[in-house]
Amino acid sequence: MKTGELSNGFKYEIDETKFDDMRFLDALAEADDGDPLAASRVCTMLLGKDQKKALYKMLQEEDGRVPIEAAMNCVKELMEQLGGESKN
Repeated sequence: MKTGELSNGFKYEIDETKFDDMRFLDALAEADDGDPLAASRVCTMLLGKDQKKALYKMLQEEDGRVPIEAAMNCVKELMEQLGGESKN
């Protein structure tokens, strides 16, 4: 398990075997091509439903929205933090 903390204080725990999944690689490629739905899939694949829900709760605005840019920045930071792990 890989644990870490994003700059906004969100703590995560990720099973490194998730990186060894062709569907994960496909989602990364689609996200890199600008598909916002793929970024959501990457987030779900990495964090799982419960941690993703907790992240969204942390990012939620007073009106109940979860800003796309805030969520995307968290996914980007998460991938940067895990970059060395995912390349192994």
